[in-house]
Amino acid sequence: MDMIASIIRLLYKTDFIRDKNRSSLPLLFTNLPRFQRFGMSLIKLILLLSIIVSTTLAREFHKGPSLIKHINQDIDDLPEINPEATDHSLDDLEPIFQHTVLYAINRFDPENEQANALLRTVLSSCLQSYQFSLDFYDEHGQTPLYLSILKGFEEAGLLLVMHGASLDSMHDGQSMLLHATKSGMSRLASSMASRGARYTLQESTSTHLFMTTKSLESLPIAWIAAIYGLDMLKAAITGGAKLFNHDGKSLLHVAVMDNLPDMADMILSANHSLHNIVDVYFMTPLHLAAIKGHIEVADAMLNKGASINIKVTCPEGNLNCKNNQGMTPLMLAIRNQRHVMTSFLLTKGADAGLVIDTLDGKISALWFAVKLRLFHIAQELIRYGAVVDDTLYRHDETLLRIAERFNDTNMFALLKAHLPILRRKRKHREDDQGEST
Repeated sequence: MDMIASIIRLLYKTDFIRDKNRSSLPLLFTNLPRFQRFGMSLIKLILLLSIIVSTTLAREFHKGPSLIKHINQDIDDLPEINPEATDHSLDDLEPIFQHTVLYAINRFDPENEQANALLRTVLSSCLQSYQFSLDFYDEHGQTPLYLSILKGFEEAGLLLVMHGASLDSMHDGQSMLLHATKSGMSRLASSMASRGARYTLQESTSTHLFMTTKSLESLPIAWIAAIYGLDMLKAAITGGAKLFNHDGKSLLHVAVMDNLPDMADMILSANHSLHNIVDVYFMTPLHLAAIKGHIEVADAMLNKGASINIKVTCPEGNLNCKNNQGMTPLMLAIRNQRHVMTSFLLTKGADAGLVIDTLDGKISALWFAVKLRLFHIAQELIRYGAVVDDTLYRHDETLLRIAERFNDTNMFALLKAHLPILRRKRKHREDDQGEST
């Protein structure tokens, strides 16, 4: 009953129930621009909603009268406003406005959606009714926008940005866009970036930013954003995040490893040249896609201009890539027995007959197929133009000699059937001479 009496006294004090001409709340909002004397009544109404929120929280957490008393004390501490005063008295409304904004943000609780719905109503009504600056600071030096991010109240942040909160403010030397990114607020980061928010030069060029204040992992911005998904990564790229290598690989390599074609497409749309970027093993993302057999990301990269016959170029003396020296995506797909990827690359124009000189001797896609006894792959390579000839591959062996050494009769017959005509005739003559002797 004390609570109800308090509300009635406050309504009476603000003229809400004494003026019989005000028949409804919608009428008050409709006439607000023409009747400035209603301004104070509106602010008091917002604060009344705050009291309702507090009551809900009190019931939820069993704090009872003590919390209600605390809220009433907050209201008693607000400056008195004369509803009939001149325009100059609007300055006196600003502290009430600021108190209400901070109150709504501070009371946010992720586990109490009923209370949060009322908090959103309080904040939205307050922001829509008055155009005061939103770049003020609380007693801890925090702006409402930073406080919203700190509290995890993304809806509040969106409302503040929508109503003109500064996107250039900083806290602890970091931009609001970086704070939103590290907190995983993709909608807020997207809204800020679309309105022109940008990372600072130091942030966008740094390769070691802590993901959160409590995290020991240090990552570039784009990597932090990618953890939270495509929307966040898009916002980060819009905000100026650079696509640096980290831990020996690029973010595009990560998209390939995890088979994320949409992420690969987004990264390549931001920077077309990244399809030739190499990791610590001097492999491009397309090489990695061939090894993993991830066709969708390979297709995304080829559509963005990746070279289908690109070779692993290993610097002399580098042991990380020695075993992959000179290999094309097609060769890597065959070596790792990715049959579907092999067929895909061939249909996309991979050179089936390419022979590569390495420090250890010549290699080719067909050489890998013969060595691994992949009969159907060898058939497909020959159909796409691989040549069977006298070329000496690694260990000074021809393809026929390798098939013979493995006693692979089917492979031997296939290769022999596709020898050039002159080569077959010479082979027959040598066989005949051998028999006559």
